[in-house]
Amino acid sequence: YCVMDVWPSLSIAALIGVVVLAFYVLGETAEEYFCPVVRKLADVWDLSPSTAGVTLLALGNGAPDVFASLAAFTGATGPDGAGEVGTGMIGAIVSAGMFVSGGVVGAVAIVAAPFTVEPGPFLRDIGFYFVGALGVYTVVRSGEVRLWQALCLP
Repeated sequence: YCVMDVWPSLSIAALIGVVVLAFYVLGETAEEYFCPVVRKLADVWDLSPSTAGVTLLALGNGAPDVFASLAAFTGATGPDGAGEVGTGMIGAIVSAGMFVSGGVVGAVAIVAAPFTVEPGPFLRDIGFYFVGALGVYTVVRSGEVRLWQALCLP
């Protein structure tokens, strides 16, 4: 959508500049507004930095995805309860999980190599991710959350 036919090199440079600017603004915003709140909550609740990182930071990072998924799920759907909105929601959830599983873990593996991966926890995480994705799929496909689904999906 953003290609200058006459100057493709300038187009690529402009797009790279926009991506760099977006990451810079995101980092500055998180440092200025998000991190102080996480630090304050960790101090008030007497959480260790590692506990605050895996709870509060993860909550703040995933909250937009959760609310976007809720908005997509409660939006207009087809006659069978699923459809474009539900399909988009499942796609967003699965693609975000795949990005973290593949992209982030892959980047960490490249930077921190060589290291070993314990097969037990790795297979456990993959199994839980698969079961969770399958559970979300069944909810989206049916168009409603049944009691057994609510009890099975944390």
